[in-house]
Amino acid sequence: MDGLLQSVKEVEETWRVLKFNVQHYTKGTSDRGHILGAIDEVMQTLDDNAMQLQGILSSRFIGPFLNSVQSWEKALSHISEVLEVRTVFFVVIMQQTNS
Repeated sequence: MDGLLQSVKEVEETWRVLKFNVQHYTKGTSDRGHILGAIDEVMQTLDDNAMQLQGILSSRFIGPFLNSVQSWEKALSHISEVLEVRTVFFVVIMQQTNS
């Protein structure tokens, strides 16, 4: 059971200290603010943690940690959805810029 608690704490700590790459964005000479930069490492971390949580959920000793693990699964799912929308948006913007 201590292993499950440690795994949940690892996920929490990972996302507590994770830093997103934010870049300054300009178009021509116009300042457009900031955009989210490369997300490859974030996506890898997201996938790794989602798999880790799935493993925890498969344990028969999940009882005391069920709410926390489900909450983290939901949070990671939301992060994934936001990053997917960002990726689609970025591709569309890049296509328009190159046209």
